[in-house]
Amino acid sequence: MYSQSNAAVEAVNGIQISTLDTIKEEGKGILFIKANRFSPVTGENVKGKIASLKMYGVLTPFQLIPASFADEEGLELLDENGSLVTDADRISNSYCILDGNNRYKARLEIARKANLERSKGKLPDVGKALDDVTIMILQTKPEKGVLSSLMEINTTNVKWKYSDYASTALKLNPDCEILKFIVELREKYSFSPSSISLYLTFNAKHIKEEHIANAIKGGEKEPAYFGKVKLERAKRILSTLRDAGFVNKVIKTKYLIEFLIENADRLEEMLEAISKLSESEVKAISESVGKSEDAFNPILRKL
Repeated sequence: MYSQSNAAVEAVNGIQISTLDTIKEEGKGILFIKANRFSPVTGENVKGKIASLKMYGVLTPFQLIPASFADEEGLELLDENGSLVTDADRISNSYCILDGNNRYKARLEIARKANLERSKGKLPDVGKALDDVTIMILQTKPEKGVLSSLMEINTTNVKWKYSDYASTALKLNPDCEILKFIVELREKYSFSPSSISLYLTFNAKHIKEEHIANAIKGGEKEPAYFGKVKLERAKRILSTLRDAGFVNKVIKTKYLIEFLIENADRLEEMLEAISKLSESEVKAISESVGKSEDAFNPILRKL
């Protein structure tokens, strides 16, 4: 571990070795890349690191880049309070984190609580959590871009999930209705990736996490999988099912949508029939889907 007295030194491959305390003494700030997956200090990814930091400190260096690298790619930057940073001078005088995001947030939370304890005249127990930290600063912009490097680092350390890719894609393209809908289905309604793809494309394999990840890495605003999406059709199907009285627990499974896909040639008739179901019929279907071949007979009888 490098101590605070160590001056920053140039290393090979355009990497500068320094410490967190050193760059702060130089007046440099630390910012977060907004497109990175969000981990609140109350989240498990951060909370799980607090005890470890107190006992062992930071065992592996943080990886930083000049914040201007991210800004040049159009990536939005946030300060430690989650506020958007747009001031050019501040950005040019800051670094942002490629690797160590959650550990840094955990360190900030430990420091915040320690300051609160001191203000009450108590001696905080921080262990090794606030010891100086070795950092590696990449002095040249990553060849494949900041966001691609960020995703690759995080995937190597703690694998990103479908939700991480979807929410990141939406942050990069916040006005995209398709991405808004994907994130809503995943985060609000807990749809599986295959169910999301079924509702949006009538195929379980058209919107997999690699499709979203590759679109992000390629900087594609209109990726190829968008061409397979029928957004208004998906919205109408979901609206009809919900209005009929089906609960999310049933809707998010594959059974209802697969039944409609099997009868896609008369989809309008099917939706009309579903809209006429009684409460008892909806309950009967819900209790038998996935268990009985006759589960959808109440719908078929109304055709």
